[in-house]
Amino acid sequence: MTVAAEMTEDLIDAAAKICRGLGIASTPTNCLPIIEGLKADRQRDQWQPISEADRSIATVQTFPDVSITLRNSYPVWVRDEDGRVYEAVWSEGTANYWWDLEGESPVDPVEFMPHPLDPRFAAPKGGDHHG
Repeated sequence: MTVAAEMTEDLIDAAAKICRGLGIASTPTNCLPIIEGLKADRQRDQWQPISEADRSIATVQTFPDVSITLRNSYPVWVRDEDGRVYEAVWSEGTANYWWDLEGESPVDPVEFMPHPLDPRFAAPKGGDHHG
């Protein structure tokens, strides 16, 4: 059995338990919204491709004495190919790059961990429940 199939069976089993706990029939119609919510929760709690990270500029610092302006995103937890996890910001200027806040150097992360309140990765609200 593939990992995807195992995960799907996990979600179906979890949804069926939730349905039973709520005292409703564990039918596809009743369980589908629960399965979708569980999938969204699981996705939100997993590493995502760095291309999906929010690179919006959140802070701008100007240093007129040295003619430098720093334009950075909010900090994001990232992971590189070697599995090292660190906090970085997207920096825009004459060159655009990810900047390791602790290591104080440009980096090339491959994944990031979404913020739990990031609406792009949030579980769906409400949903249609038929029964």
